[in-house]
Amino acid sequence: MTAPARPDKALAPISKGQVWFCRMFSSTSVYRFRGAILKVAFDPYPYLHILVPETIEKRLIRQLPRALASLQATLLVPDSHFASVVDLSVGGARVGVDKKLELDVRQPVQLGISIDVLGKTQELRLQAKVAVVYGVVDSRHPGVAFYGLAFEGLDERLTFMLHGYVQQQLAREYDSLGQ
Repeated sequence: MTAPARPDKALAPISKGQVWFCRMFSSTSVYRFRGAILKVAFDPYPYLHILVPETIEKRLIRQLPRALASLQATLLVPDSHFASVVDLSVGGARVGVDKKLELDVRQPVQLGISIDVLGKTQELRLQAKVAVVYGVVDSRHPGVAFYGLAFEGLDERLTFMLHGYVQQQLAREYDSLGQ
């Protein structure tokens, strides 16, 4: 684990044997445990070795992995509207649209997106229903309303395309060294 630092970037004082409360996140779960510091190291960068206990508290936060995205899209409701997909999973997406477009929970929509999977562009048309109305929630974008969509009736090809894209995005997100 990377050694914790204060807001001024100075390393927090840590010594072998201390017990720390640790929290970790994955794409579908959060974890919590108390772990004893086994070793404090400074080379090649400040990091810690922590004894992970046999029992770890785990809480599932979503059934399917969800990846951050920045995709241009169209939303058919029934007219075509510009949308931006900000996160995506096999089960659904969060989209931003002009706040003048008002959508209701359970309203059917079609989401059109282009995704790149393994170097090939795939044009997808996804049937969905509005699952959540978030509204205008980002002060940096007061003209954008956000909605959660739940996909419906995905065939095997669409499921695998979405899964491949999400896994590819998660791999990129976690590959900070390669970035």
